[in-house]
Amino acid sequence: MIINHSDIVYSINLYTNTGMFFYEGPSLIWLKSSDFSELVQSSFYKEIMAGDGKMVVGPYDPATGTYVIGRTVKLMDDLSRFGILIMHVRFSAVQAYYKEIDTTMNSKILLFDQTQTMMGSNSGLPVTFSDFDQKRELSINNAKYLISSETVPSTNWKLIKLTSFQSILESTQVMKQATFLIIAVYFTFFILLSIFISKWLSRPLNLLTKLMKKSLEERFLIKFPFDGTDEIGQLSRSYNQMMDEINELINKEYRLNLLNKEMELSALQAQINPHFIYNTLDTINWASRVNGMVEVAQLSESLGRLLRVSFRNEDKNYCIKDEMEYVSSYLAIQKYRFEERIQITLEVDPSVLDIPIPKLVVQPLLENAIVHNVDQSDFPISISMYIHADDDRTHVVVNVRDNGGGIPDEYMDLLHRAGSDPHQHYPHGMLNVHRRLMLNYGANYGLQVTTSPDGTAISFRVPIDNTGGTQYGI
Repeated sequence: MIINHSDIVYSINLYTNTGMFFYEGPSLIWLKSSDFSELVQSSFYKEIMAGDGKMVVGPYDPATGTYVIGRTVKLMDDLSRFGILIMHVRFSAVQAYYKEIDTTMNSKILLFDQTQTMMGSNSGLPVTFSDFDQKRELSINNAKYLISSETVPSTNWKLIKLTSFQSILESTQVMKQATFLIIAVYFTFFILLSIFISKWLSRPLNLLTKLMKKSLEERFLIKFPFDGTDEIGQLSRSYNQMMDEINELINKEYRLNLLNKEMELSALQAQINPHFIYNTLDTINWASRVNGMVEVAQLSESLGRLLRVSFRNEDKNYCIKDEMEYVSSYLAIQKYRFEERIQITLEVDPSVLDIPIPKLVVQPLLENAIVHNVDQSDFPISISMYIHADDDRTHVVVNVRDNGGGIPDEYMDLLHRAGSDPHQHYPHGMLNVHRRLMLNYGANYGLQVTTSPDGTAISFRVPIDNTGGTQYGI
């Protein structure tokens, strides 16, 4: 062992229980038998015995510059104690170890033995063991150090480390700068990532906004080509559904206007300058009265009132009173034409005269009863019309009855199909009325027709309070 570790081990001594000893090392050291008795009486020997095989560090030997270490030795056969082993370890080996410790972090290492004598240090600082007693900090040569200590295992040596506060602050500053740099990099990354995600998520919304703006500017309904399961997908489907409903409402409004125009054209049969007609009828009326032709004057006056209502464009202010003016003028003409072949009864509740009503929805029902019955009947046709409010005063009910021969089945089939075919136009008067009532108020507001060979009853309702606007139920 000395040959292999001569830089560490100085000498080896083996003492038996009987006092015999063996020695290997420089000839400088000779331990005689009298020395063993002194060793047995020392505290170092007692520590070796108490260690029972563990290494015990003894005192420093200045003569050889070594530290003494010892332990008990046991026999292999029965593990009984045979003697003790004493070794001298060169102190220079301990010093060389601490001199090799890196001090780039301004850390100083100091080692004190059990007698509080400094064994080794790489600090070069003028300190003693008492300078570290119960302290956490130490100021030396205007430099402040942090103290940390630990007992070396199997010895009573004390290992003390001094760390410069300046080095700690410098390392902390570097760590702080590195932390700020990492935070800045991550913050920039998350900002860019959030911008990308925001643009990616908002891209469908921006497209939807452009489509809505384009639809508003160009009056052209464009659907949103996006389908998904998230909130944007639901918004897309709602937008497309809204476009379908708007398109349907536009089509219904167009069909309603078309039907109104067809009704007006059907009533007028031609586009004639109304002022010319009014002036002509006033001339006929004046000339007839001057010449004593009262019936001709009345007839021309009725025709003038009828045409004035027909040419009116104020449909929003049109009410039952205006419709009755038109009906009265029309019946006056027909009464003059058919004389005693028709008998007409009109009953109108005065309280409903100002209720709004679609233009020309009553006259076609009377016209249907007259035109399709008088010429085909051998008896006078009785026609009665009743207009009144229902019991709840929520609707105005219009009833027209006649005692004619009824309505043909094929015409009734057309009437039934009028509510199921939204794209078909109905130039016939009664079908036109049926369709316009449903377009204005809803599917439940069409004509109700009961017909038989003994006569026909036609009725319909219009709401008294229609402040919610036109309802489209088809």
